[in-house]
Amino acid sequence: MVHLTKLVSKKSKKGKKSKKGKHQRKTKKVKTKTKNSRNNRVYRGGTIDTSFLECYDANLITVRKAIASFSGKHSIDTTIANEFINEQISDVRKQAARDLIDNTIYITLQEVSDIIEKLIVKLYTDNNLNERDKIYFYSGTQEKSFYFMTVLALYYIRLHEFKEPTHFISQITDETIDSIGDNPLIILDDVSYSGTQLSNMLNNIYFNRVVIKKLPNPNIFVMLIALNNFSHAKLSNVPVKRSQSGANLEFVPSPFKLLFLPERLYTPLLIQLGIERYFYLNIFFSPYTSPPVSLYLDHKIADDASTYKNVLLYGSIVPGNYSFQTIYEMTGGMYDIITNSRFFEPGQLQELLDSFLRENTNFKQGQIQGKNQKQINEKISGFLFDKLERIDVYQKEVTPPNRFKPFISGCNENKQLLENISDPDILDLDYIWFTSPAGCTDENSSDCVMTDNSSITEYLNENVSNEEKNKIIRVTNKINGYICPNSWYKKGDLKMTCVI
Repeated sequence: MVHLTKLVSKKSKKGKKSKKGKHQRKTKKVKTKTKNSRNNRVYRGGTIDTSFLECYDANLITVRKAIASFSGKHSIDTTIANEFINEQISDVRKQAARDLIDNTIYITLQEVSDIIEKLIVKLYTDNNLNERDKIYFYSGTQEKSFYFMTVLALYYIRLHEFKEPTHFISQITDETIDSIGDNPLIILDDVSYSGTQLSNMLNNIYFNRVVIKKLPNPNIFVMLIALNNFSHAKLSNVPVKRSQSGANLEFVPSPFKLLFLPERLYTPLLIQLGIERYFYLNIFFSPYTSPPVSLYLDHKIADDASTYKNVLLYGSIVPGNYSFQTIYEMTGGMYDIITNSRFFEPGQLQELLDSFLRENTNFKQGQIQGKNQKQINEKISGFLFDKLERIDVYQKEVTPPNRFKPFISGCNENKQLLENISDPDILDLDYIWFTSPAGCTDENSSDCVMTDNSSITEYLNENVSNEEKNKIIRVTNKINGYICPNSWYKKGDLKMTCVI
């Protein structure tokens, strides 16, 4: 997401991590240094990209080539997807696989371009930006998707004869916001999955400037290609009170303007599937994280905290020797299913719980009545782990090594993927490690998307030898090192560049 300097507070150093549930999201570490070349100059603490306009024409040609080359080339192959479903070895696994396929959202590069045009028209017509003296646009750096989307944004601004941005910003700092004053700052991002990174940025801007310093609200406009109801709820409020530890306690409606197309506001999987089926989907295909949606684009597939990255890329057939009870042990019987209650619409959470109780008459309402969210998650997850042990019925002798049916067109014939799915080390890897997010098996890695991966690393330290642990780290790095679709804007012949 947006690289932010000085606005995101550093984590306090703690002692040994507690053995918690796995779903707490990690806010990615924010880079605090940016190389300034002749193409970027420091502007009272912020960074103005003085080369963006000079490089625009060449980069627009490149973006158009990328759309022609990649748009629509990564759809789900329905034949292979049906094989992926039907080769799961139990009915509950088949249902989880079907739920994944039926609810996966794919956004093409041409759709991204079309959405940007509609957002630009909405932005300018609803907010009279043509009347503003200065307009600032966050373009990011050339290796980020912000940059190529800003190229498209400028194309549509010119096409519709709107006032062009007067400044393109490659980095946002406190000083940047000071310099901009009450002029509009536009941020165009692709997808807000959990909403955590973007909301952290906006929350810190608001709290540090408006609540603490009593300064006016910055005039920020955020445009999104896609989001979901939970991320929308998170982005719709800003904090006015915090605890000493920095936790947000009280909120008010956000003054920052959020623009998106109504048809690109997606319903979270928890709401679509209900508690039980959402739980099974995660246990089989993303046991360490609870992605709010299954979504990918022609130019990017997000990390494991945001979407179902590994199963989308590999089409994994869950092996018979998969021990989901180990996941239960790792999480200490605490598995997060229900997210923060304030992100639900009125009555929505109660409707979910009522539906779960109707489907599971042997689960007594008294177990969760009057309980807090943590206690509700603990009771329901314990019940569903036990139930899954009973209903996950298959022929016990069916315990082959990992098998795969990669179903994303344009990715499923990739040379690296084909090598990986025939690699003996990957085929024989315990499935509980195959599904682990990038960097999360290595206690020395800073790449893990989990806030606390001690449940994984402590289990490894206690149950496997150092030699085996190192092998698991090596093999999982190879699995997670494969990324598709190709982020063409970062490298290769179509990367965003600026040579003047």
